[in-house]
Formats: sequence, structure tokens, C-alpha cells
Amino acid sequence: MSEELSLQSLQSEIEKLQAEVALLRAKVEAKPAKHAAPKTEGVPEDVAMIIAAAVAAFLGKRATIRLIRPAVGTIPDGWRVQGRAAIQGSHRTR
Repeated sequence: MSEELSLQSLQSEIEKLQAEVALLRAKVEAKPAKHAAPKTEGVPEDVAMIIAAAVAAFLGKRATIRLIRPAVGTIPDGWRVQGRAAIQGSHRTR
């Protein structure tokens, strides 16, 4: 008799746990991902991971990065580079 009682209690406990797992799965599926991958416009995935690691190291904790994109005008053209070199070369250094 005690074996039947323990078997029934185990079965009822399993049913409760299965119902709880189903409820938790429904909640997880209903919520959007909190730590979704950041939007990267033209930035390779490995660079995005390096940026995320650098931000985490700087802040000392994990941070949510929402958007990574290259800065406008990051590709120097020849005229600008030569103009800067001429200006900087004309200054007298001590």
C-alpha cells in the first residue's frame, strides 16, 4: 500500500512539474529576447563581438549594445591625408 501511495505522489509531482515547465515555456516564448544580438550595419560579426567584449571590460559588467555602425567619413581620401600631412609638417616642433 505504501508503494502505491509513493508512486501516486511521484506521479502527481511529475504532473505538477510538467505543468509548471509548460507555463514557463509559454512565458519565455511570449517575451522578446532581452539580450538580443545588436544591429550591425555593415560591421562584421567578429568585430561586433570584439566591441562588446571591450565595452564589458571597460564597464566591468555586461552591457546591452543596441546598435553598431561605422562612423561617417571613416575612410580617408588622398587629398585630406596629404593636406593634413602638409599642415602638420609646416609646424615647428620643439
